[in-house]
Amino acid sequence: MSLALQQRVLPTYRAPFFDLLSQHLPGGLHLFAGDPRPIEAITTTRTLAHARLTPAQNHHLFHTRHPLYFCWQSGLLRWLEKTNPTALIVEANPRYLSTPRAI
Repeated sequence: MSLALQQRVLPTYRAPFFDLLSQHLPGGLHLFAGDPRPIEAITTTRTLAHARLTPAQNHHLFHTRHPLYFCWQSGLLRWLEKTNPTALIVEANPRYLSTPRAI
C-alpha cells in the first residue's frame, strides 16, 4: 500500500511524523507540498529521511487573510498519475482550487 498526501505547505514540525508513517507503509508515503507566502512566517522543510516529497508550485490569489484567498497547486494531477497511490489524503479546504480535480 502506498499513501499520497497533499498539503499546501510542509511545516518542519510535521516532517518527523511523516517520516515515521512512511516507514510503516509498504509502499511508502508520497507528499506533495509547496511554499507559503513570505508573509506567513511558516518554517518549512524539503528534507525528509523516508517519505518522498514532490515540491508543488503554489499560486496564491490574494493575501491569505483575505476573504477571497485561493491557492492553486500546479502539477497535482501529474504527481498523482506518477505516484499512482493506493490512497490519497488531501486538505479539505475549499480555497485550494486544485484539490477537487484530484479527488
